[in-house]
Amino acid sequence: LFALGILGYTYVFALVVADLRRYGHRRLIWPVVVTINMACAFGVWLGRVRRLNSWDAAHPRMMAEAVRRATNPRAALAIALVFVVVGAASLIIIRLTDRAARRLHRSGRPPLSPQH
Repeated sequence: LFALGILGYTYVFALVVADLRRYGHRRLIWPVVVTINMACAFGVWLGRVRRLNSWDAAHPRMMAEAVRRATNPRAALAIALVFVVVGAASLIIIRLTDRAARRLHRSGRPPLSPQH
């Protein structure tokens, strides 16, 4: 299940990157990808460690307490670990699929760019 989750996560990143390329925002690719990955790592911590669900966002006090607890060193380390592991896995998958696509297509176009 973890592998399927990473593949889905990576696929969505590929779509985001393709759209940023399509609309000429290449300089935003890294900031957007890092920000999304950071938010997801925090969300994983909220869901797995704090056991919060999406509907808990409607409870400001509960969310404020969860954010406050995220600043403790142990929580920050856990969030950073998820950020690094999931981010690295996604980058590796993207690199591997880019190489495979280049070998298969040899068109000179970036493999993740949308076709017109």
